[in-house]
Amino acid sequence: MDERRVPEREAATGSRLHLMPAVGWRFERPWGYLEPRTELWNTAYELDYGERDTQRSDSPSRSVALTSIDSGLVFERELALGGREYRQTLEPRLNYAYVPRTDQSELPDFDSRERAFSWDQLWSAQRFSGTDRVGDLNRLSYGVQSRLLEDASGQDRLSFGVGQSVYFDDRRIDSEGDADTLPDRPEDNPSVNPESRYQATRNRSPLVSRLDWQINDRWSSGAEWLYDDHRERTERSSVDVGYRHPEGHVVNLGYRWEIEGFDPSVLPGDDGFRDYSREEWDLSFAWKASTNIDLIGRYLHDQTNDRSLEQLAGVQWNNCCYGLQLVWREWVDDNDTARINDDFNDRGLFLRFVFRGLGGVGQDADSYFEQTIPGYRPTAL
Repeated sequence: MDERRVPEREAATGSRLHLMPAVGWRFERPWGYLEPRTELWNTAYELDYGERDTQRSDSPSRSVALTSIDSGLVFERELALGGREYRQTLEPRLNYAYVPRTDQSELPDFDSRERAFSWDQLWSAQRFSGTDRVGDLNRLSYGVQSRLLEDASGQDRLSFGVGQSVYFDDRRIDSEGDADTLPDRPEDNPSVNPESRYQATRNRSPLVSRLDWQINDRWSSGAEWLYDDHRERTERSSVDVGYRHPEGHVVNLGYRWEIEGFDPSVLPGDDGFRDYSREEWDLSFAWKASTNIDLIGRYLHDQTNDRSLEQLAGVQWNNCCYGLQLVWREWVDDNDTARINDDFNDRGLFLRFVFRGLGGVGQDADSYFEQTIPGYRPTAL
């Protein structure tokens, strides 16, 4: 690889020390809560750029405070539905967050990525994952959630929430860490993510709504919808239905749609940029055929490009002394890019044999199964 083509923020190797002292206080009563909190992010580096010619410091550091005030009220009433007693809540919530704009252009980027917006981001002061970037923020989030709790079991049967953020300043810090500039306008620079400028300067977030419904002890469903009320269009939506049997059977069906350019951390020239809106269907299952045998499967379909992204079928067998996993998988290898013209199909048959207490031979697939088949807990080999 030509090191000169690697961005300077990604070219360094070295060590990082990150300290995050925090001070906060939570006042809580049955009718509500108030929680101010300040975290001081202190990060220092010792870097080596090798033979790369750079003007960057090899010992940069950064200190920045993340301050938030979270508050909420809880209203309750008794409710009878279908012969059952419930408790319904109404929970308005306000969250203010302030993070000063701090130049981080001298810092490397080991593990940070700007987070796509979601329900959880409404209430978070952290715009980036990892510790190498701290995004500037001056915003107020407001929302309301209502829950339906069954008196007999105490279980949440239904939950619905809607919320939005308003911004008092533009968000200038991006993956480059530059505190002085905003992303270029798409008409001036076609190589930028067309959404980057809009996301950095918009004065309010998309409306976020979320629904979780525990239909009964075995069936559940959920949905999330992000709607831009300024441009009057959907930015992302998802719907999921799941089945959980007491004996361990699992079935999942999910649908996801996401507008082109939704991820603010990816630029059109980057390998991970999708120049199309993503639409996918995901079906997965795990069936415990007996106390010794698990059957699993998954089918992931790319509706936008009318192709299968992954097909998987497998069996796990175990007894007191040894176990076996046999999995067939066919998937699209994307060459670590989002461009479909260099994708190709790959397939494989994977076998793992384990003697209990002595370890095994072959690739461990348990963690992959748990990630791709929500709710599945494989029998330990």
